[in-house]
Amino acid sequence: MRTWDLDRIAYAVDGAESSHGKDLSMWRADPASPQGPMQLSEKAAIDVGGGDRFDIEQNRMMGRAYLGLLHRRYGNWGDAISAYNWGMGRVDGWIKEGRPSAKLLPGVAAYLRRVLRDSGLSGPTPQNRPIFAFAKPHVDNVFLPGLEQSGLPLPRLANSGRLLPGMEQSGRLLPGSKQSGRPLQRN
Repeated sequence: MRTWDLDRIAYAVDGAESSHGKDLSMWRADPASPQGPMQLSEKAAIDVGGGDRFDIEQNRMMGRAYLGLLHRRYGNWGDAISAYNWGMGRVDGWIKEGRPSAKLLPGVAAYLRRVLRDSGLSGPTPQNRPIFAFAKPHVDNVFLPGLEQSGLPLPRLANSGRLLPGMEQSGRLLPGSKQSGRPLQRN
């Protein structure tokens, strides 16, 4: 994980959660609720070593650290951001069920799209740089069944020859894969 990617994601999460501290509803009446510009839960603060969630700077630092922890756990920004918004338990369950698009809440998908867009990590990528990108349900003009109606972001690994995240069980490989040499076929 590159530090500047984490910084960009943390800044985008700060914007999504509190309009960069301008939304005063970031401070909730119930102290057990998520608090501050990063809407950090007490448990998340503890997971990264603790601190004062009610201090704006500490809240941002702990939120950034928690995003880093989630990225290390999941290995990609899509799942890490989803877990930040939806919770690790829900994301773990969704992954275990095979990532069914019908079970990913529309609000989580919208949050993920917003954070990736605002961080600048959803656009075109340099060759061989794995990253999530939002696209139509086609990769290099190859149709991916089921995604055309899901409205969900399409994970894509640019020219890496690696499996698409979440498709490990399907056996489908990224077009141009070095492993099979065969692109995905249309159904």
